[in-house]
Amino acid sequence: MALDNFVAFEYLQQTVAVRMQNTYVDGYANFGWQLQEVKEGVHGVTLSFKRDRTIAHKTELNRLQKTFEQQLARVIRLERAKSVGARIVGLTVGIGGAAFMAGSVFAWEAALIVLSIILAVPGFLA
Repeated sequence: MALDNFVAFEYLQQTVAVRMQNTYVDGYANFGWQLQEVKEGVHGVTLSFKRDRTIAHKTELNRLQKTFEQQLARVIRLERAKSVGARIVGLTVGIGGAAFMAGSVFAWEAALIVLSIILAVPGFLA
């Protein structure tokens, strides 16, 4: 009978950053997922997976997969936190330096040369 060879599949799509593509592909392979398609998009790469629905120990695999996804989300948040802190410091120093330079220019226009020099020094350092 033709139904003896039938295999039911379940499907999964994940949109991930390009730099995390290999991590997701390798990780999902450990849970029985087979990569079917990779689509490049605006916000990253969309990975399409499939796996046999009758896989052994499916409940345990789903639990482990959920833990894996949570840990990867945590890694992504930690990577983002590194750049966010540096960006905030950079913007603060830049805006502060611009404010000192603006104060220096206004002091120069008001013929307050000493104040202009005092305000220009931190402006140049920033």
